[in-house]
Amino acid sequence: MEHRHHRRIWRLSSFLTLLTVTAVFPVHSVADVIQGPVEHRLELDLAAGTPMTIELGLEEIALINPVGDPRFLNGIEIEVAIPADAREFPGSLALLVLRNISESEASQEARRLEGERVILQPFPSGSRFFTALPTSVEHEFRSSATLDVAQSITSSNDMPIAVSIQPVMKGISRRAAAARVRLTIRPVTRNQGGLALRFQDIDGNAIEYSDERLSATEVHLDGERLVLSELPVLRRPGLHRVSFRGEMWKEQSFTVGIERGSITTAAIRLEPAVARLFLSAPEGTEVFINGRDFTGINDVVDLLPGEHTLLFRIGDHTVTRRIRVEPSREYKVSLSLDILVNED
Repeated sequence: MEHRHHRRIWRLSSFLTLLTVTAVFPVHSVADVIQGPVEHRLELDLAAGTPMTIELGLEEIALINPVGDPRFLNGIEIEVAIPADAREFPGSLALLVLRNISESEASQEARRLEGERVILQPFPSGSRFFTALPTSVEHEFRSSATLDVAQSITSSNDMPIAVSIQPVMKGISRRAAAARVRLTIRPVTRNQGGLALRFQDIDGNAIEYSDERLSATEVHLDGERLVLSELPVLRRPGLHRVSFRGEMWKEQSFTVGIERGSITTAAIRLEPAVARLFLSAPEGTEVFINGRDFTGINDVVDLLPGEHTLLFRIGDHTVTRRIRVEPSREYKVSLSLDILVNED
């Protein structure tokens, strides 16, 4: 069994031995095939941004897939803690990352993965190293003495990625071959969140952005007018002010919190803009609007746009008028009595 294991190391390392000249190998469009057990299938929560820690042995594989809105992802950072047994021979093992992979069964326990090599990074002499895989051209990673950044961009369409520990030279010691390597995988998100809006009518029915009832409306975010067809809009996390107004609807203004790495959806329930009636009538007059008694309730009445019936009654005398009101308009309605003198 041990003899077969070393033959497998030689087979996998045969195409890697010549690459130990430099420290890091971000290679473009290089197709690799690896075989081994898939020990981990990880889903990285972009909204939470929580790192995940795993262990891999030689030729074991982890599949990593970010879950969430890819617009907020800057990239994936991998921290590799090198065990003491692997530090005895620096450069004998390497971190291999593949993207755009296809997976098939190689044996009952192993999988065969083919994909494009993103990076092949031999283990240095230290106790740990970091590497980053940008997922956006506008990423914020900067190479340094402690961080190596892949030169190519791994888009969301290239996910999931495969991570594996591979040999890069012959004659690896048994202790190095048996070492367990701890990896911490972190999703690195942009310092941005998104805002979308959900409109409803007074009965709670959804209103689409393209609905003609929204054609004469304005929505502002922190004073900036938004174009509904371009939502969701990206902003820095925190509290933001949303205001809404339109000829047919009541004005609204509220505060919404935008969280980093996720889309916040704010609901706006549209209420028809009312017309305001200022009533004036002699004392003792009974006032009815659409059959409802408003006597003594208020001299100012709000009505929905449309037609309404007003009835004024003084004693045995009544006066009825039918009026039509428009949204956001004000109307003065007064009842006056004339004294009519007839000469016999």
